[in-house]
Amino acid sequence: MNFIKSPLNYIGGKYKLLSSMYPLFPDNIRTFVDLFAGGFNVGINAEAETIICNDQLTYVVDIYKYLYSTDLDVVLADINKIIAEFKLTKENIDGYNTLRSRYNAHRDILDLLVLTFYAFNNQIRFNNNHEFNSSFGISRSSFKKYGENSPEL
Repeated sequence: MNFIKSPLNYIGGKYKLLSSMYPLFPDNIRTFVDLFAGGFNVGINAEAETIICNDQLTYVVDIYKYLYSTDLDVVLADINKIIAEFKLTKENIDGYNTLRSRYNAHRDILDLLVLTFYAFNNQIRFNNNHEFNSSFGISRSSFKKYGENSPEL
């Protein structure tokens, strides 16, 4: 079975465990609840009539809602617009920090998604004030479209 990998890198993600987990699931699941969704690797691959994504960090659930409800071409155009606006590269820490400040001030879910692409190890981390505080992933993190082997966009 081929599994979909979450676009979010989440500590404790279950993607590598899916092939051993899914044979244990019952057939004909009506409602599947991914109670602590995090990266949502389990829920996104569940075969059920209804799939419920739950997480304490509602920002993460909002990212999945956006991705689910928005056409892929629009998602990519929106991402590329933010990358261009902040001149995000593997070396531009100032652009990253400016975007992070904007996200923390306005909480735009698309800004958060783009931040995760350039954060250290693509991690999602918040402080006690619910401010995104992942550090910049210098020379390591960038946005690439699925299947793309070229350098960052």
